[in-house]
Amino acid sequence: MMLASGYVSVLIMALYLNSQTVTKLYSGPSALWGICLVLLYWTSWTAMVAHRGGMHDDPVVFALKDRTSQLCLLVAGFAVAGANLTRLVGRPASPKGCRAPEGKLHEALTERCRSGRTGRSRKPLYG
Repeated sequence: MMLASGYVSVLIMALYLNSQTVTKLYSGPSALWGICLVLLYWTSWTAMVAHRGGMHDDPVVFALKDRTSQLCLLVAGFAVAGANLTRLVGRPASPKGCRAPEGKLHEALTERCRSGRTGRSRKPLYG
């Protein structure tokens, strides 16, 4: 029963990673797929330890004290940090430090940045 519920939780995590919510929250959701591997390993590890009789405490207390569980938590944390870091580092650089906001003025400001006219000009933005 423990393995089945653990593996179903990995399936739910994989389905969540394929949702549109994740692509909106993270620009690099592929880094989060490592969490599924960590969950598979950790679920199998805790089931094996419990079957061998090595889990003498509450499962939450065991997970907090066990070095393997702590390492799995650390690796999952690095996966989340990597997905966030990709969002910050993975942006393409704007020419000459010019940033055009998304929306109505996007095309006009992008054209200004490409042409090198980043300061004030007499040409109206709305065309």
